[in-house]
Parts: sequence; C-alpha cells; structure tokens
Amino acid sequence: MVNGKKICIAGGIATGKSTTAKLISKKFGLKIISFSDILKEQYVLKFNTKPDRRCLQKYGNNLIQKLGYSGFFHWLIEKDKNFNTCETLIVEGFRRFEFYKIFKDNFKNSILLYHTCSSKTQIDRIMIRDNLKLENIKNILKHNSENSSELFLEHADLIINTDKNNNYWSFIKSFINK
Repeated sequence: MVNGKKICIAGGIATGKSTTAKLISKKFGLKIISFSDILKEQYVLKFNTKPDRRCLQKYGNNLIQKLGYSGFFHWLIEKDKNFNTCETLIVEGFRRFEFYKIFKDNFKNSILLYHTCSSKTQIDRIMIRDNLKLENIKNILKHNSENSSELFLEHADLIINTDKNNNYWSFIKSFINK
C-alpha cells in the first residue's frame, strides 16, 4: 500500500501542537487529524455530554486498557472518516510514545515533530486557555500522558521549542519542504 506522508505532531499539553498543525495546514492545504478531537466526538456520542480533561483522559485510558494500543490505534482510525491512508495528512495529538510507535509501524512515511517548552510557558498557556488554577495545572502535568518526552525526543525528526520569542515557523517550513 502506498501511503501519503503523515506529519505527526507530538508534545505535552500546551506546547503548541495545535498551533503548529494549523500553520502547516494553512501553508500547505493539508487536512488535520486530531486524535483528541476524535476521542471527544466519540465520548459525546457515547455519553451525550461534553467531557472535561479528566473524563476524556479516563475514557482514553479505559479504551487503551480494553483494546490495547494497537486496537486503540485501529479504533481511532476507523472512527475518523477524514483519515485517508494515501493522502498527506497532519496527525496531531500524540501524547504517548507507545501509540506513536504503532502509528509509525503502520505508516512508515511519517515524520515526527516533537514540541517542547518550559514548564512556566506551559502553565501560563494553560491558565489563559483553560482558565485553571495552578493547583489544577500541576495535577494535569503529573498525568501519565505527560511522561513520554524522553522517548519522543530520541525518535523525533525535528524538536521544536515553542517558548515565546522563539521563531520556530521558519524551521518547520524548511523541514517540511525537504
């Protein structure tokens, strides 16, 4: 099977994954596939209510326990009608390395853009975006989905630091155009 390139975007919460996906999408006219959006849509269909972050994480963890990472991968791909294996796509939302590895095994023509920033930047972004207090943010940052950075860093094709005053867009454009 011939696959289009998959531009995989990974990183912790509030590191700029969605922003980068939108920039690349706009520049190159590519579709964005967001695993968290797929999970949210399925949660709403199942429970008829919009999930908060804790509920969504629990739902995802339960699916992984039930299906395993490989089964969860296939479940997500099946649930997204926009996922076309032959098309070049931006795939945003990798938070666990085990899941990325299965994705990469299925789509060899993938590149990994790993996002990082200082914890201060993460906290500031979460406070503004989600209107949360510092105590809640610290709990979010302790979640097991925030602990895959070492493995992602080892396998990333490009590591992007998204702290303020860091113009990373020029690096992304040159890398994608290779």
